[in-house]
Amino acid sequence: MGRGRLKAFGQRVFERLAQRAARMSLVEIPRDRDAAQACLRDAIAAYERGDRIGAEAQVRMALEHDLGESDAHLFLARLLSARGALDESGRCFALAARYAQAPAPILGEGGRLLAAKGQEDAALRLLRQCLEADPHDAEAACLVGELELPRDVTRAAAMFRHALSVRSDYPRAEAGLAKIQSCSRPE
Repeated sequence: MGRGRLKAFGQRVFERLAQRAARMSLVEIPRDRDAAQACLRDAIAAYERGDRIGAEAQVRMALEHDLGESDAHLFLARLLSARGALDESGRCFALAARYAQAPAPILGEGGRLLAAKGQEDAALRLLRQCLEADPHDAEAACLVGELELPRDVTRAAAMFRHALSVRSDYPRAEAGLAKIQSCSRPE
């Protein structure tokens, strides 16, 4: 199977899984945790061998067994990001967070990763969700401020101030506020 056909097949499987997840409550999701964990172990082994396509296929199989498996969604998000499938990666980070007991670190990781790859809108969505789950994440607040700066200076300043309220000695937030103040001064 060619790389393009494999990618299209993987996309169809993911879309089908996402549609199925949207229709189900967490209680109704079919779960075979043992099979899902076995597939995840195989995915990790494939990844360690350098077989990213095989790793992705195994992770997708894990999700067939247990759609509520946060670790599988997270691993898939990272794999997709590495191959440049950023839209799908963002959706996987969101699904991983949805099923995780502690969603904020996953949302923060996804937001930072997508921001680093230039996906600002998707990054902002995940980072805002991260801050809803954990308002004490100064790094996420600061990154939202940096992403908002060219769009909305008022929101950016509010995020930098929030980051400083969480961590009073945060140079990144101080630099963000200083940048705003220097831009607003008449010359």
